[in-house]
Amino acid sequence: PDFPTAPFPNPEEAGVVDQLLALAADTSADVALAHDPDADRLAVAVPEGRRWRLLTGDETGCLLAEHLLRRADPRTGPDSGAGRRRLVINTVVSSHLLPLIAADHGADWAETLTGFKWIMQAHSQRAARHNLVLGYEDALGYAVGEVVRDKDGIGAALVMAELVAHLKTEGRTLGDLLDDLHRRHGVHATGQRSIRFESAAGNDQPMVSAMAALRRTPPTELAGAAVTAVHDLAGGSEHLPPADVVVLELSGIEARVIVRPSGTEPKMKVYAEAVVPANDDDAGGRQLRAARVEARTRVAELLDATVRHVADPERHGRVHAPAATAGAGTGKTATRMRPAERSEESRVDDAPQADDLQRADDLRLADDIQRADDLRLVVRCTDLTTLEGDDTPGRIRALCSVALRPDPADPTVGPVAAVCVYPALAGLAAELLAGTPVAVASVAGAFPSGLSPLDVRVAEVKAAVAAGAQEIDTVLNRSAFLSGRADAALAELRALREAAGQAHFKVILEVCELGSADAIAEATRLAIDAGADMVKTSTGKGASGASPEAVLVMAETVAEHCAAGGRPVGIKVAGGVRTAADALTYVNIVRSVLGEDWLTPDRLRFGASSLLANVVADLAGYRGEPRRQ
Repeated sequence: PDFPTAPFPNPEEAGVVDQLLALAADTSADVALAHDPDADRLAVAVPEGRRWRLLTGDETGCLLAEHLLRRADPRTGPDSGAGRRRLVINTVVSSHLLPLIAADHGADWAETLTGFKWIMQAHSQRAARHNLVLGYEDALGYAVGEVVRDKDGIGAALVMAELVAHLKTEGRTLGDLLDDLHRRHGVHATGQRSIRFESAAGNDQPMVSAMAALRRTPPTELAGAAVTAVHDLAGGSEHLPPADVVVLELSGIEARVIVRPSGTEPKMKVYAEAVVPANDDDAGGRQLRAARVEARTRVAELLDATVRHVADPERHGRVHAPAATAGAGTGKTATRMRPAERSEESRVDDAPQADDLQRADDLRLADDIQRADDLRLVVRCTDLTTLEGDDTPGRIRALCSVALRPDPADPTVGPVAAVCVYPALAGLAAELLAGTPVAVASVAGAFPSGLSPLDVRVAEVKAAVAAGAQEIDTVLNRSAFLSGRADAALAELRALREAAGQAHFKVILEVCELGSADAIAEATRLAIDAGADMVKTSTGKGASGASPEAVLVMAETVAEHCAAGGRPVGIKVAGGVRTAADALTYVNIVRSVLGEDWLTPDRLRFGASSLLANVVADLAGYRGEPRRQ
C-alpha cells in the first residue's frame, strides 16, 4: 500500500507523525496514538504546554505497567484464589524503571534479550506460576495480557486510551502520572543511537571488527564517569542466553550503556539509561524539571562518548579518549552547555497579583515556544562538520550517527541538514547516509585557501560529486579578490559552479580576511553572480569565524539581490558558532532582514560541530511550561 503522507510508515521515524501532532494540537486532543501498517507498534504523544511530545517506548511501557498493576485484577486479587503472581517483562536494552514499578505493586519482573520472541518465551517459562500483565520492548512494541502472544499495538492503544480517560476524571494527565513515577523512583532517561557501517569485501567487516575491539579494549571511562563493570553476554548470564551484547556499568552516576549489532543490517545500536533522584516533596516541579534535564543530558553525553569509541576501533585501540566531553563532530574537547537555571534570589518576596502572574506566564511561554521552535530549526539547518587532518572512517560513522538522531531521547528533533567532510571521505558518508534525509556536503576546491591551480580545484569538485557529495562548499580565492582581480575570482567560481553540476553550491567568503563591510558585500555579490546557491561566512580555519555584523551585511546584500528580481540565495553561518544563544542571534538577523521564507534548510545553514550538542541540551530543558522568574 501507498502511504503518501509518510516517508516511511513507522512511527519511530522522524517526521512520520508530524501531521498527527498538528491535528492533535488543532483539536485540543488529550492524547495522540499512532500505529505502523500492521498495528504491532504503538506511538503515544502527549501535550506539554502548547507543544506535543512523543513519549519514548520506555515511558509508554512504564505508564502502561503502572496502570495495569494498580487497577484491580480479578485473577490475582485477594479473593481470586488463583495463587498466581503478576509478571511484567522488558528487554535488556529497556528501562530499569519497570522492575521498580513491579516491586512497588508486589509483582515480579523478568528481563530478556531484544525481540518479542524472547519476551513470549520468558512468559511461557513462567506460565505455571505467573499471569503476564505486560511485556514491552523500547522499540514501541507492547503485549498487554495473554490474549495476543506477540506485539499488539491495538490492545496497547485501548489500554492507553483507558488510562488517559481515567486520569482525566481525576483532572490529571499522562504527564502527571509520569511525574509521580519519577518522584517515587527517580528520573529514568533513556535514549539510543545507531551506527551505520559501510560494506566491505571478504572477511574485513568493519562492524564485526568494531564489536571485537569493544570486547578487547572496552572504555575505562565515558563522559567523565568510570566504567566499573563490563558484562559480555556472548557466553550468556545467570538469566540470559548467549547473545552478541555488551553492557557497560558506570560509577559516580547511576547509568549503563548497552551495545549490540543489528541482526539484519550493518548497523550497531547503542542504548543508554541514566537515573537522577527527584525530590518527592517537590510540589512546584522545579527540582523535577532540573533532574529531567540532567538525566537527558547525561544520556546524550554517554551516547556521544560510546558512539565515538565503538565507531572508531582503530583509534580507540591506540589512544585513550580525554575525560572531558568531546564534540560530536570533530572529537575535539568541547563543553556541553546546560540550560541556565534562574537563581532563587531573582524571585521577589512580594507576590504579584494572580492576573499579573498569568500575563507574565503567557509572555514567557510565548517566548519559550518561539525559542524552542527556533532551536529545532537550528538543528534541521545544521551541517554537522568534521574537517580535521586526523579524520578517520570511524569518525565519519560517529558523525552520521549523531546527524540522523541528534537528540537520542526525542526522534522529533532533527535530523540535521547535512554532514560536511573532506572529499576523500565523501563516498563513505554517502554510503552511510543512503536512503536518509541527511545530505552529504564536501569541501572542495583547495579548501581552505583556494590557491591551488584552477584545474586541480575543478578536478577535486568533480571527484567529490562523483563520490556522492550532493553539496559542495568551495572557497573564494581571496588572494585574487583582495588584489583587485575580482574578475579572475569570479571566473574561477563559475568554473567550479559548472564542475559541481546539480550539487548545491556554497561559496565560502572567509569574512575575517575581507577587511570591511563593503568588501563583504562585494564578495557576496560576486559569489551570487557566479551561481552560488548559498554564501557562507567562514572556513572555520581562519583567525575568526562568523560575526553578527558580517552576517547582517551578507543578508542585506542577498535582500537587495532578491528585490532586484534575483533568485533566492541562502546563507550559511560557520566558524565560532557554539552556543544556542549564538545560533539564535543569527536566526533573528536572517528573520529580520530576509523574512520567514529564509528560515528553512534550503536557505539557512549552520556549519558546526559542538553547536549541535549544546542546542540539544538546551531543548532538553524545555517542557512547554512558562519558566517562572
